[in-house]
Amino acid sequence: MILMLSRMKPWSIADTRRLVEARFGRAHLDRAAPSLNSLPERLHYARYHYQEIQRLLGSFTELHLATKPLLFVIHGGDEASREEFEVLMIEVGSHSTACVQSIHAISDIMAHAVYHGLGHSLDVSPLPDRDISAASVLNRLRHVPAHAAIAEVMSRMCRDSCYKNVAALANKSKHQSIVKPVLNEDFTGSRAQRHEFRFSAFQYGGRDFPEATLASVLDPAYELASRTIVEVGNMLNSVLVQNPA
Repeated sequence: MILMLSRMKPWSIADTRRLVEARFGRAHLDRAAPSLNSLPERLHYARYHYQEIQRLLGSFTELHLATKPLLFVIHGGDEASREEFEVLMIEVGSHSTACVQSIHAISDIMAHAVYHGLGHSLDVSPLPDRDISAASVLNRLRHVPAHAAIAEVMSRMCRDSCYKNVAALANKSKHQSIVKPVLNEDFTGSRAQRHEFRFSAFQYGGRDFPEATLASVLDPAYELASRTIVEVGNMLNSVLVQNPA
């Protein structure tokens, strides 16, 4: 498997697996491989859920909103149209929550992949599996000069405001209450898309998060996560090549 992005060197996960096995043995590769493989899979899942939201909106718009305003569809007395709207919102809520969770999961999955890929789990005092996270692994990596650069790239993603927004959404939905999407309609004609989904405003961790379009929240976080995976993957390979068995 090769993960490719424009203007970036592709990351060959097959090379990573080969290098991990050569450096630490087959048994350790079996421990590292699931996390390595899960990184692009999480991206695929996030993209699938996002594309499903777009497909659902397109279908609903064509069927119900081409000639009628949204308020009429919801409150115009046509029970069938209203029920279809309610089903749409359940489906979009499911997909948006799943997309957020997949993007948010990447930081901890990457921590597992790097932690095992670089052999830290073979240390005299390894972290218990339940304690392996972005925060704990970054702390370990920073104490190894050859691994500090990887820590900085991972930390940069976690510190980024767009990733923090996704983290707040994920944690709010996971631990407190679901942040439901709303369907917004533009009556001014000034917007390229007349209808768009938005995340409702919410509070988390003492911060206020205003209502924001799904695209403005998910697009930059997905792009950041994708580029970070490729960059960290290539750095992981470089470190393993420099320190062969």
